Amino acid sequence: TYAIPLDIAEQFSIRKYGYHGISHQYVVTEAAKLLKRPLSEFNAVSCHLGSGGASLCAVRNGCSIDNTMGVSPLQGLIMSTRCGDLDPGLTLRLLANAGGDSRVVMNAFNKDSGVLGLSGSSADIRDSLDLANNAPATNPDALIATQAYLCRLKKYLGAYLAIVKNPHAVIFTDTIGESVPDIRFHACSEMDYFGLGIDYEKNRNPGTLPSDVATRDSSIRILVIATNEELSIARSTFKAFEQEKYRT
Repeated sequence: TYAIPLDIAEQFSIRKYGYHGISHQYVVTEAAKLLKRPLSEFNAVSCHLGSGGASLCAVRNGCSIDNTMGVSPLQGLIMSTRCGDLDPGLTLRLLANAGGDSRVVMNAFNKDSGVLGLSGSSADIRDSLDLANNAPATNPDALIATQAYLCRLKKYLGAYLAIVKNPHAVIFTDTIGESVPDIRFHACSEMDYFGLGIDYEKNRNPGTLPSDVATRDSSIRILVIATNEELSIARSTFKAFEQEKYRT
């Protein structure tokens, strides 16, 4: 929930919904199988990092206990064109500047912000990462976009490892999570105090997915798993039909 008056929350059905649930459900289920743990006893942080939207999900005993997205997909991580976390006061100020036209503000937050807004050139974090690595002095905006993206990701990963309490795995999935080793490395490096260690070489060359890119002595496994939302939907549909069959 949000810390707003209960009557307002109830009247307008305002609550923290979270998104990417189908993807998180799939990779968490697959991760529990890989590590040979019952889903009902499995704890993890799932990182759905797409080329568009992105979110983290904290999972305890197989159930989501928090998600970086909120009542809309805007909250949380810095995404390709979405802003992620903001001070509510900023929204009110921009709304006033737009003469009360919420469409102007929502369009700015959804379509013109995030990596695109920070870099001023591309919505794809891979482009900013490439410029930041190869020519940071001549591409300061790309460097800022990359640093902000990685800082927000690492902050939430650390927070979610803390509330999961006894994590068995950190999972990376979707376009960026599956294919950009630098993002995974920066997110998981220098996290030894959580018992998290990422193997540089394994991470650079994870091979066929699913793959474990954690160091041998890491107490938390780092898994790269290709998401499959279609299969997750099919499984849920089949389960619903089975339950209905037994009820009738």
